[in-house]
Amino acid sequence: MHYKFSVAPQRPGEVGGAVRPDRRPRPSGGPAVRHAPYARTPREARTPGPTGPADPYGAVPETVVAPDRPLRRLGWVFALSVGVPLAALSAVLPTTAADTLTHATRAAAVIAAGVAVARRRNGWALIVAVCAAWVVLSAVTGPGLPMLLPYPAVAAGLVWLSRSGGPVAPGLLVDAAVITGAAAIGGWLIVQPTGGSTGLAYVVLDLLLVAAALRLVGFGGRPPPAQLMLTAAVAALVGGDLLHALGAPAYPLHTLWTVGVAAAALHPASDRRPRGRSGPVAVSPRRLAVFAVLALTVPVAPALVEDAPATALVPGFLGAGVALLLVVRLAMLASLVGKTAEALAYTRAQREALRNELTHRANHDPLTGLASRAALTARLNGPQRQGSLVLFDLDGFAEINDAHGHETGDALLMEVAGRLRTVFRNTMLARLGGDEFAVLCRGDAEAAARRALAALRPAYRIGPRELHVTASAGMVRISNPAEALRDADLALDAAKTTGRDRLVLFRPELKEALLRRSTLAGGLRNALDRGELELHFQPVVELATGRIVAAEALLRWRYGGEQVPPVQFVPLAEQTGLIVPIGWWAMREACAQAARWFSRHGVAVTVNVSAHQLREEGFAEGVLDTLSAAGAPGEALIIEVTESVLITDAGSTRAALERLRSEGVRVAVDDFGTGYSSLSYLMSLPVDVLKLDRAFVAPEHEHRQYAITGAVLQLAAVLDLVTIAEGVEGDGQARALTRLKCPLAQGYLYSPPVPAPIIDALLDP
Repeated sequence: MHYKFSVAPQRPGEVGGAVRPDRRPRPSGGPAVRHAPYARTPREARTPGPTGPADPYGAVPETVVAPDRPLRRLGWVFALSVGVPLAALSAVLPTTAADTLTHATRAAAVIAAGVAVARRRNGWALIVAVCAAWVVLSAVTGPGLPMLLPYPAVAAGLVWLSRSGGPVAPGLLVDAAVITGAAAIGGWLIVQPTGGSTGLAYVVLDLLLVAAALRLVGFGGRPPPAQLMLTAAVAALVGGDLLHALGAPAYPLHTLWTVGVAAAALHPASDRRPRGRSGPVAVSPRRLAVFAVLALTVPVAPALVEDAPATALVPGFLGAGVALLLVVRLAMLASLVGKTAEALAYTRAQREALRNELTHRANHDPLTGLASRAALTARLNGPQRQGSLVLFDLDGFAEINDAHGHETGDALLMEVAGRLRTVFRNTMLARLGGDEFAVLCRGDAEAAARRALAALRPAYRIGPRELHVTASAGMVRISNPAEALRDADLALDAAKTTGRDRLVLFRPELKEALLRRSTLAGGLRNALDRGELELHFQPVVELATGRIVAAEALLRWRYGGEQVPPVQFVPLAEQTGLIVPIGWWAMREACAQAARWFSRHGVAVTVNVSAHQLREEGFAEGVLDTLSAAGAPGEALIIEVTESVLITDAGSTRAALERLRSEGVRVAVDDFGTGYSSLSYLMSLPVDVLKLDRAFVAPEHEHRQYAITGAVLQLAAVLDLVTIAEGVEGDGQARALTRLKCPLAQGYLYSPPVPAPIIDALLDP
């Protein structure tokens, strides 16, 4: 059975390709054609293929049916070992015996060649057919003009064979033309003295055969042996014609022509064709030697013609020397051009390799080997972009990275990537950066995403440590690829905000909320310059008397003709860092009001201070300078901070608060009971006022809740802390707090937050 083999394409990083039996050889520039591997054929059609290593000349088997194996292997050897001695013997035999032996040898050679090419439809069949016609003509007509008829067909067959291997480099064609031209000069010198037209016709057609043969083999590497033998046979034919033109016996060489054709056709390499030699032609020593000989002989040849004057030899030799120098110089230039071309080819190859490397790095994450953000974006913008996009973000990865180092963090990311690979197969999995991953998948992406979250929950063994990490996920079904990544990110943010370790599907409301936040953030940056911010004040009253003792300054923003709730714009101000300049503006406005109200009514103003503002260097001095500029004493101001800020930043804030308290400024813990609610902190922190969250102010009949509130009030009294109950909205709540001896209260029962003129009216009835 005859199989066709080819070498599989080599992958990056592999040393060699693998031999594959399912591909036929692929001609240069053409697509690979798949065939069924190991396909069986009828016994009479099975043909053994050539075995052994690939031909160094690049010969490629044709799809032909070869002759029987013994004839294939030994026929060409038999043809040469028998035909060459018989041709030599014919030169010494008498004329009658020599003619009989010559015709018999030629007929046998043509028959053997015919058997070898019986089923071919290429240049070999044409050459053998023409050779057979030549044998018949030689036997019937003898030497003469009719013998010249097959010559153009032989040349056509040689060109056909040379074209079967692909394009031929122009340099090789020029080489063939140069040698043919030199041969033309020699032929003319041989034939010209005879003066016969038949000899001249032989020379012209022989030159055509020489050009075609040189085109077939040229100087471009080593051609297959069959084509070398065919070229030698053509040389025997041309040599016989020259001997015939000189009047010498030519039939031994003509017999070698037929024997050479038969041996070439029977050779196993005759069904191989040379690889296309279309590249640049190198300046080889062999080519340089041939051209040097031609440069020396061609200019001198005309001076050797009979009856030529002796003085013609001097210019001839001088011309030969100049031609030789030109050949050497051109060889030097060609060598320089060749080296430059090699350097350019090497540079081009290096550039291509670098481009491929950069492309690989741009499209792959160097740590995990997953696709990169650029590759994911390209896929989303490509033609195949249906399906769903899921984003994963690890919960608490930053803490692990900070606690155990980046090496541990990288190892954890690689483990996470491995677990995601086990869940998402045959899908695009990418790492977008940091601890964020993306999956572009089809099918039931929601179920796959939930399986991935479950796969990420078990502990990770990283060296000696056992780490635990979960992930949040956001998913969007792709309808608009340009917005898919943003929409999935919005869903991921919602998952992180609403508790982590969960999957959130994108909803249009998330986009609307994002647009709303973006619009508000842009407007907030210019709110101070446009005068859109103002302070409202909510009174703090004595429960026993109803007298106003303080007022809390609350920020309000009117934007685009509407009142924006603080719950929307205050977090935006903190995220954008605008809370610091806004906070200082509020501090200046509050201190200005406190200066008037405290001097006339003893009413202080409480101002909420954000963690960002409190951490600023020189915060305490800034507050004191503001009070001084407003003409207000320290007792006129109460700074409100949340208990989470006091506890988490105790070291950095204690000094600033102590400095303010030393100047009479009081410090209040806002929304006590919603954070840590640590009683031990109350004993150590620089605090003067305790503001109970509205959660402690229950309806009047909630006895258990008020029991807890009463305990907190007693503790505050023991610690000498003034207590303010927030969120008082009903008389029942006020009565209950009065029974618990809560001194101060604040809420809508007394007044909502109102502008400063209304507080003036309340203070001056």
